[in-house]
Amino acid sequence: MSASDQPRPRALSEIDALLTELGIEGTPRERLRAWLLKALPTEDQSSRRARTAFPPTRVVAMPPEPGLESVAQLTLPARRAVRAPDGGASEKDASSSSSPGTTLPRGLPEAAEDGPRGERPTLVPVHLIAEGGMGEVYRARDQALGRDLAMKVLHTHLTHTSGMRGRFLDEAQITAQLAHPSIPPIHTLGELSDGRPYFSMKEVHGRTLADLIAEDAAPLPEQRRLEIFQRVCEAVAYAHARGVIHCDLKPLNVMVGAFGEVLVMDWGVARLVAPARTSIAAEPPVHTTASGATTAWEVAGTPAYMSPEQALGEADRIGPASDVYALGVMLYETLAGSRPYRGGSAQLLFLASQGEVPPLPRAEGSAVDDSLDQIITRAMAPDPANRYEDAGALGEEVARWREGAMRREKALVVVREASELLLGIAPKRRAAQALERAAEVMLAALAPEAGPAARAEAWRKSDEAVSIGHDVELELTEVEQMLEAALVHAPGLAEPRRMLADLAYERHHAAESSRAMDEAARIEIALRAHDLGKYADYLEGTARLTLATTVPAVAVLHRFVLKSRRFVLERVSELGPTPLIEAELPIGSYAIELRAEGRPRVCVPVVLRRTEDAIYARPGSKEPAPVAIPEAGEIAKDEVYVPAGRLDLDESATTDPEGSASLWVDAFVMQTFPVTARELARFLAEPAGAPFRGGVLRDGAGMFRPDWPGVGISWDGAHAYARWLSERTGLPWRLPYEIEWERAARGADGRSFPWGDVAEAAFAHLRAGGRTPSRPSPIQQFADDVSPFGVRGLAGNVRDWCADADVPPTPIEGRTPSAGFARRIVRGGSFRTPLDGARTTTRTALPASQGVPDVGFRLVRSFARS
Repeated sequence: MSASDQPRPRALSEIDALLTELGIEGTPRERLRAWLLKALPTEDQSSRRARTAFPPTRVVAMPPEPGLESVAQLTLPARRAVRAPDGGASEKDASSSSSPGTTLPRGLPEAAEDGPRGERPTLVPVHLIAEGGMGEVYRARDQALGRDLAMKVLHTHLTHTSGMRGRFLDEAQITAQLAHPSIPPIHTLGELSDGRPYFSMKEVHGRTLADLIAEDAAPLPEQRRLEIFQRVCEAVAYAHARGVIHCDLKPLNVMVGAFGEVLVMDWGVARLVAPARTSIAAEPPVHTTASGATTAWEVAGTPAYMSPEQALGEADRIGPASDVYALGVMLYETLAGSRPYRGGSAQLLFLASQGEVPPLPRAEGSAVDDSLDQIITRAMAPDPANRYEDAGALGEEVARWREGAMRREKALVVVREASELLLGIAPKRRAAQALERAAEVMLAALAPEAGPAARAEAWRKSDEAVSIGHDVELELTEVEQMLEAALVHAPGLAEPRRMLADLAYERHHAAESSRAMDEAARIEIALRAHDLGKYADYLEGTARLTLATTVPAVAVLHRFVLKSRRFVLERVSELGPTPLIEAELPIGSYAIELRAEGRPRVCVPVVLRRTEDAIYARPGSKEPAPVAIPEAGEIAKDEVYVPAGRLDLDESATTDPEGSASLWVDAFVMQTFPVTARELARFLAEPAGAPFRGGVLRDGAGMFRPDWPGVGISWDGAHAYARWLSERTGLPWRLPYEIEWERAARGADGRSFPWGDVAEAAFAHLRAGGRTPSRPSPIQQFADDVSPFGVRGLAGNVRDWCADADVPPTPIEGRTPSAGFARRIVRGGSFRTPLDGARTTTRTALPASQGVPDVGFRLVRSFARS
């Protein structure tokens, strides 16, 4: 032996120290020392082995874990895995019946010969990896191919036990016939010179799934755990298709290699059954030639993973579904980090027979959901008939769930991007609204004759607001498209559906508020499609009305319906005596007709909006404001009573950041028609009217018509007329405030024109539809130009002076301005304005001291009741 072939001195001293520690003396010591010296690698071999990265190993005894204790007939009662210095397992688990303190066997086997006895051995044991009740596992050197293998050898004392010897050979033959990437291949099967059988297999470098599950420092990602489990299912499914059930599936029997390999280990208690289903590989069922108990049954396995029928030894019910139960437990443990049931064998059997599997914990960012809980619950059903038929069916179900989970993850990424984009939209909306309001205020402050230069800054602000609004709409469309794309990835995913429902709700609410009913109907389809229940009450379309009166009355419900391009009233039903307390009604625009004995009938327009408690009360109050019903004779002919109520202002008339406001307008009486030329002539004939005679009573053609509206009178003259009439009648007549004029024109539903929302030129005397009138018309000529309360001529014929002054910004509120303002507000349309000027929100400011040929006036008086 050359110097390079000599055993290493340090290794020799370690062997002597170990033998002394074990108390091995005399002849046994010399024999064991000689055998170890023979098998010990030389310095050159050691250096070569280091270069080929075969790590040194040590034996680690693993204490039993609750739920993993053995049962009386357990073939593999305990586990002891060998660890490499880095903590990785260097070999498969081997069964152990030795005490936990045993770390070395009593002796190493002789080298195995592949050829005839006497030839140079090719498989040389190097050192013990693990041992158990059936045998010992060594790292062995395949000298012919220069590789290390795992070599499993039956215990000496079991060599002549036919059942155990047969089972050992069964394990080798079964594993050898299961040619699957996730089942370790068997290389050789032989017998040592002392008669002990052995077989060799691939040595697996890696860690058990149990170790990976327990890892706290660098836990496996959830999808990687599921991928490993799916690979296990594929291997077991292949075995089931070949008629083999494993009978001891658990994370401790799954090895995960350093390069991602997944291997199902330890087929020592496997049994042969009828194949689960026709093998797609067209391979015959596995068979054995040994005499092990592969077709009989005895209780063998690990209690924590045993199905009820396996734990009870019910041979006629044991099959692939029994492995499915163990896989269900493994799937739960793989994701949760602990098994679903804890306790001793009896407790585990009881819990398994109940079938009440606790739901998986929901960690932040986890894809775990109820459907995965259902998969596990089905896999762990107490009755085998209720489980998946084999591991293949379970694996396919998990694969489908995994695909959906990954698609959900992709969809959630899109949802997060859409959410971030959506966050930037609200500030842009507010900026656009602020610019538009600023532009309106600037334009309102300008004189009508102001030129383009004076209006340029207001126009710039308005254009910028329009541009921002355009960008907002494009971004909203992009958000909706992103969310729809997320649903393509994961149909039914809650997050994008909730966001789409919120967006649809906002659009639908805005469309209904502006009475764009066709658009609202289209948007409602999307809202119903995506809503998960949040807007169920909203979509139901009902509201509750509470209304009281100052005197007992009977309420009759009429509904505004669109007919012939205008709103008309149709009787719905009698609601009964007042007060009405939370009367549930469909949403819509209504008029409540109040009938009190001996008093005039009162029309109270109300709007019932979705999910709203419609209380006829002042803004901010929950107490109903009783509707005052006039006494007989208080309302004269050609007068209209407008009960107190809310007025929802147009966004152009408020500085509210949200673009809308609701004001309470006290009850008042308004003249049905504008003051006529005949009535105005009586005033001008009096001394009080003398200062205003010039230019009055002339229409556009310079003619006088008694039943035409009086035009050409200034605001000052109209104000003087109101004082004169008040003195004559004893009633407090005055010019209307803007909010009174607008409430009389719009009612409660905020309609665009007195007759409704359709822009129809035929209903009013104005410049549209091919007509270009040059003078007013008789006050009663256009009967369809009528408001919800019955006021006539608010859209056409002549515009009306209002009491309010034009003071920028122009708040619309009920107060009489002091005298001396140069400009006053005019509301409504006239024979000189186009159809767009007939809108109920149209307003302008004119010099208070000048008369205009198309501006008249009508009077109001307050109606107070305690």
